[in-house]
This record gives sequence, C-alpha cells and structure tokens, in this order.
Amino acid sequence: VEILAYRDILRFYGLDNKIYLDTMNNTYTTRLRLYQLEDRLPKKQFIKISRSEIVNLDYVKSLDLSFSGT
Repeated sequence: VEILAYRDILRFYGLDNKIYLDTMNNTYTTRLRLYQLEDRLPKKQFIKISRSEIVNLDYVKSLDLSFSGT
C-alpha cells in the first residue's frame, strides 16, 4: 500500500478489467472502480474524459475539440 497525493497522479484508466493510475515515475493498480474515483476526486482537479479515463487537469497542456463531439 502506498499513499499518493492528488497532485502526483497524472491519470486513472481502465484496462483489461483493472483500474490503473499513473504518476510520473510509476503505474499502480487500485481496487476502486472509475465511478467511485470520480465521486471521491476533487472536481476542480480531475475530469472524466472518456468511459475509461480520468485525468488530472494540472497536467493537461491542450484540448482538441472536434466537430463530432469527441
């Protein structure tokens, strides 16, 4: 078990029925589901960008909004 600060987490994502989180140095697994993380994370710092990924807005450099809504 390792305790991480929100500021150190780049993103959470689902892959092969597991939930992972990335930091600058490592990748970890978590027992929480994405919907549980979404409810617990600070809304001003994290945003769900797809069905399988939540990102830390502090690390977003740009957004590319398409006409198709993706």
